[in-house]
Amino acid sequence: MIHVTQLIIEFKKIIKDHFESSLKEALSITVFWKENCHHVSNEKLGYSEEKNQQLMEEEVNN
Repeated sequence: MIHVTQLIIEFKKIIKDHFESSLKEALSITVFWKENCHHVSNEKLGYSEEKNQQLMEEEVNN
């Protein structure tokens, strides 16, 4: 028979593992976005060339 405390411990492990994997996935998507997609998206969002250049300069300075 499983005790309630054991169930709680197992539940916490499942939640922790799920959260960590979700966080890792979100971070990898963010890194990919920063490295590959941001300049394309800026153009698609309708930023002017000046605004696009300003955003790129800000990113380089950071």
